Amino acid sequence: AIASGHVTPINPTEPSRNHVYVFNNMFFSYAVDSKDGYKVFKGDEAAAKSARHDLRNISLIDRLQRAAVEPPSDQPEDAAEVSPPAVVPPGHRLCTLATTLVDLPCAGRRIVAQSIVPGILQSENLSKLVYGAIEHGHEYKADPDMVTLVGAVTDKFNIAPREIEAVPLKKEDGPPGPEKAAAATEEDGGTEPGPVTVCGAVEMKGIVGSDGRKYVLDVVRLSPRDANWVPERLGGTGVWEAVGGQDLPDDAFVALLRPELVHRWYTYQEQLQAKRKAASSEADAAGKAPEEVDEPDLEKLNVNVFLPFKCSTDPATAAVDEERVRKVSKFLWEKILPAITKHVRSGSLVPMDGSVLVELLHSYGVNLRYLGRLAALAKAEEDADIKEIAAGTMPGSVFPLFWRRALELEMVARASRYVLSDLLDGQDDVRRAPAAALTAFLNALLGSGGDESPSATQEPDEGAKEAGASGSAQLSKRRKKRGHHKHHRPAEAGAVLDLLGFAHGSISVSHEELWQSIRTQVYRRYWYSLEFWGAEGGAQEQAAFKTSLLRRVCQRLGLRIKAKSYNWALSKPFALGDVTDALPVAKSLGGNAPPGWSTVSLGWLAGNKTMIKDLAADPLAPLPCSNGSGFAAGGHPSSLVPCPLADVDELLTIAQLHMTTKNYAAVFQLAQEAFLFAQVVCGQTHRAVALCLSLMASALHHLREFGLAVQHQGRALATFQTISGFDSPDTVAASTQLASHHMQLGVDSLWRAARLTAASAYLYELVGGPLHPDVQTAYGKLGNFFSELSNEQHPGNGRVALLCFQDSVRRDAWQRYWYTTRAASLPNSTPAQQGVAATVPVLLAEAGTSPSSPRDQQRALELLLQAQTFHNMAILHFNTTANFKEALLHEKKAFSIYRTVLGEENKNTKQSALYLKKFTEQAVAESTKLREIQRNISNGGFAPSAEEEPRAARHSRHRGKGRAKGKR
Repeated sequence: AIASGHVTPINPTEPSRNHVYVFNNMFFSYAVDSKDGYKVFKGDEAAAKSARHDLRNISLIDRLQRAAVEPPSDQPEDAAEVSPPAVVPPGHRLCTLATTLVDLPCAGRRIVAQSIVPGILQSENLSKLVYGAIEHGHEYKADPDMVTLVGAVTDKFNIAPREIEAVPLKKEDGPPGPEKAAAATEEDGGTEPGPVTVCGAVEMKGIVGSDGRKYVLDVVRLSPRDANWVPERLGGTGVWEAVGGQDLPDDAFVALLRPELVHRWYTYQEQLQAKRKAASSEADAAGKAPEEVDEPDLEKLNVNVFLPFKCSTDPATAAVDEERVRKVSKFLWEKILPAITKHVRSGSLVPMDGSVLVELLHSYGVNLRYLGRLAALAKAEEDADIKEIAAGTMPGSVFPLFWRRALELEMVARASRYVLSDLLDGQDDVRRAPAAALTAFLNALLGSGGDESPSATQEPDEGAKEAGASGSAQLSKRRKKRGHHKHHRPAEAGAVLDLLGFAHGSISVSHEELWQSIRTQVYRRYWYSLEFWGAEGGAQEQAAFKTSLLRRVCQRLGLRIKAKSYNWALSKPFALGDVTDALPVAKSLGGNAPPGWSTVSLGWLAGNKTMIKDLAADPLAPLPCSNGSGFAAGGHPSSLVPCPLADVDELLTIAQLHMTTKNYAAVFQLAQEAFLFAQVVCGQTHRAVALCLSLMASALHHLREFGLAVQHQGRALATFQTISGFDSPDTVAASTQLASHHMQLGVDSLWRAARLTAASAYLYELVGGPLHPDVQTAYGKLGNFFSELSNEQHPGNGRVALLCFQDSVRRDAWQRYWYTTRAASLPNSTPAQQGVAATVPVLLAEAGTSPSSPRDQQRALELLLQAQTFHNMAILHFNTTANFKEALLHEKKAFSIYRTVLGEENKNTKQSALYLKKFTEQAVAESTKLREIQRNISNGGFAPSAEEEPRAARHSRHRGKGRAKGKR
């Protein structure tokens, strides 16, 4: 209603972009740059980003304030018996405003909806500014009580208090006027105002409302600016200049370090301090010099560095603060980003889709502007593997190909939002009816880009034409009976647009122009040149990922489209009616803090070191949120309404920690308690309720109560489908978990487990692409299910299992083929080296490597998994299709891997040798029998009966009949 102009603004005389509204006791405004705003950075993009930072920061402050009471000293150590402490009274803590951001991609605007500070709109005397400044050129106020409250909160976020000038932000058009300066001097008793102490961002404000509560507003920074994105000439680290070879632009892009990264930094510094003490103690005991360890730096950070004002009145302190922030930024560049790449190679991090990827990176403290850097690191890993293969030495494990494609897909989806906003800029008529523009945009984005070939125009065949003609005749007869005449027929969609004054192509952009704009946006925002989605990318491989890209773009733009199979070979795969709706994308206050810094998010739990030591032991360790099944009650996805009760998050976090220690009884008790709270506060259909049910099902599964586990997980799956859709990461993870529960209930439940696994495999490929590792794993599990369900009554299940195993092996083989073909294209690669590189078992046998290092161990596990798949395929060929030659071929591959990895004396190798001997004997006997039958028929004898006919020939004849029937 506000975006469409149905609500009257309270400042109608100002420009429309500065309009603010009050509706249903909520304050609405546009996140745009305003002339009178008290902000450091300028520009609409900076204003929208600052609004997002403000939303995140007040959410963190609110959570910290709710649970800031320390637990009593006589608190029991068993966390299962711990109940959250009482909430801090509102009068003794900072209060925040209920805030929601609403993105209108078609309108190109972001609306900020907030609750109203009591008394702020009634009279200036009912509310009072006690902290901060309201405009540029005004003196900074710092009430002692407010400074104490703000300092207590910012201290938890490792923010250092600093003295700054009384007027830190000067007026843009010059110094304050004489009237204001005289008034300020008279107010202070004729003396110049001295420096003031700030405990956070300069833009932060503190207001006392008419209800006596202290409210904090404009919390745009709880962490300093990222020095990696500050130009080197202005004090930045210079890492981007060293990589890109050109200066970093000093634009109005708000680039801040995430609070999660700051927490990881101080965890790392505490480890260095402990290591330094241990080294010193060992050296004193041994009587030698201590081992050199980096000096820890536990001093707090100044969040006002690298800004266009003095961050401290002391220049020496300001220089030290800037150097400390540079250290934290380099820690992100040199430690965190390579650690993420390492975990991806090892298989520890496998995000399902773009939303889980975002959650994963944020949990590490990595901003999404580093997507390009992560893609560059992934490309470096791929190139290193290609060079190893070309040299004739197979790496321990090749880098997963899905990772760089997932990063590029996310960059493209995010860049497309800005490109669409630029295309619709200034076209108000198109914004009011954007269906045609959105259709043209999707066609340019996902179409083939060339002229449609005659075969791709999808002309109906003669039968379809006849059916359509008869249907039209019947429809015209019914219309005549109802009194519909020719001039009463409904107009086509294009005619309606013409009648309203819109053209069919309301935006004029070609496929090449749109993708050039997207590549420009990607390079500007991520400093990365697209390769997979670049001009040289393969069309067939891009088509395999276009469905995943369409899904992610719709999530970013808030679009609803018809669910059908789109032909990506067409230049215009979308028709006008395919885009059914364009919805606003909302981001509200999250009910959970990101995992990985629970000592900040759970203040009352911070004293329990035994509960969080495993979680916070390694600042570079992967976090348990890589598959979309994280157990926090809010924030993923951000559009869902979070649970307002902090106790639910805290109980689930403790339950997760107990799950790592295998205390399943405590897990069930804590999850059940959280379930009761969430059900009362949020109702039945809420993500918090589903997460509690899923955690209870996991605990029951480990307690061997499989029937109850299936019941709880089934309810969780139904809830996830209701609130998030069938293709959400939560739904897919719940479906996979339910299949594992069904596996334990016997053969009767295997059918349900197989159906759930088949659905999961389809969804994994839909949301993550065909190269996602979970797709290969899901098809392998599905093959195991159907092989167990294969018997004489259901022989077709064996063939289905065989197809699943073949698909699983084919996906891994394609990745090997991709690396081998690119290694063959290198100038120093020889055909002999290429052949050796393509044969992994032979290579390992020649190299004589043993699985001693982690990479070799992982490679050995991968080879054993392939050997088991080949063996299963051989058994299925032998039992179901009687194709002994195929069975012998697959068993030879399995035997070669077993012999190379495990050795000649291993039981698996010996068992495979027995199967190999059996299949060889059967293949020879079958071949001999077929030759005798052919010889008998050629000499005028009779054909064998069904009982005497060899199994392989009988199965081949039945397959031929089935194919002929299908053709008929």
